[in-house]
Amino acid sequence: MHIAYYITAHGYGHGVRSCDILAALLARHSDIRVTVTTDLPEVFLSSRLQEADGRLTVRPGAFDVGMVQKDSIRVDVDATLDEALELAAERPVLVDIEAEFLRGEGADLVVADIPSIPLEAAAEAGLPAVAVGNFSWDWIYAPFTARDPRWLRVINLFEQGYRQA
Repeated sequence: MHIAYYITAHGYGHGVRSCDILAALLARHSDIRVTVTTDLPEVFLSSRLQEADGRLTVRPGAFDVGMVQKDSIRVDVDATLDEALELAAERPVLVDIEAEFLRGEGADLVVADIPSIPLEAAAEAGLPAVAVGNFSWDWIYAPFTARDPRWLRVINLFEQGYRQA
């Protein structure tokens, strides 16, 4: 089985959780191979998944913007919206490209912690998909709609994507 696993690079918590999941899967199932797509540093993943025995491939890629941060504790809501709207404009092309990648790689399952574009790509490629997380970006962004109604477009796109899982 080939799992295409997508991890947001917004904070290391997603990566830590996903590495725990991947380590358990790889330890229990010798027939699983995984392609991880993330902008997390490859050394972050490889240092936590040393038992992968060549069954893990990492490719760079990002499919959400998370929250743009002003510094280590403050977010820039306006900059986040700008980047999220840019991503929304690119979304149809990204879904198509990623669906083609999934078909070309022979993926059997898509797992996303927690970008939604890979879930849409999985649906387009006819693959099952699982979303992993303790929150979703539509939920995080929802309070910002009172500040700027353009957030509704971003939220709706995430909701559509998450429904594919």
